[in-house]
Amino acid sequence: LFCLLVKELERIQQLIRLSCHRQDEEREEKERVLRQLLRERYLHEQEVIRNQVIETSYAYWENLNAVKTLKVKKSTRVGVYLELCRRELAKEFHDLRPLSGEGLMLVSNDAVIPNNISFYDIIAQDLQGKYGPVLRLKTREDKAQDGTSMAVEFVEGKPFRIIDRRWYEKHKHIYPCTVWDLSLIHISEPTRQAEISYAVFCLKKKKSMTSTNEIFI
Repeated sequence: LFCLLVKELERIQQLIRLSCHRQDEEREEKERVLRQLLRERYLHEQEVIRNQVIETSYAYWENLNAVKTLKVKKSTRVGVYLELCRRELAKEFHDLRPLSGEGLMLVSNDAVIPNNISFYDIIAQDLQGKYGPVLRLKTREDKAQDGTSMAVEFVEGKPFRIIDRRWYEKHKHIYPCTVWDLSLIHISEPTRQAEISYAVFCLKKKKSMTSTNEIFI
């Protein structure tokens, strides 16, 4: 009788272990699905942001009497933006015709912006220069062609300054080049904080998704 009781006890313990193992597997699977769901939502939201359009203003050097505007997606790389500006400015400034966008520099709020990053990178990482935020975005209401109101996101503050890189190399020892902030030009990994941003996103979403029943319906 004692042996039978021992065997039954062992059987019950085995069933408990199997049950706990299945529960662990189910919990891990739910967490995996939740992580995947959060990641897909994060990537979708970031893609929507990348495709948003912002209005910018720019001028060649200090020619503030000829400020131009250009609307681009936030995903636009600064080097591409400079090439678009160069094509327009070259109509008036012939010295820009033989150059490319990579031969120019973008100065915003007295900070030199590297050509290899996009406006999205600047906004997502809230890049700060020596004199404050590199970009300040505001929204205004404009009238669409059909008469309805539409929100327009634009860069607040002074127009971007488009600078000939050759000129800068010759005059970087004199004003105003000496006051420009160069701390950002060595950024070589524009998405280095992507995982941190994603982790913060997940924490925020997880608080609003505490019920697994809501997730797995």
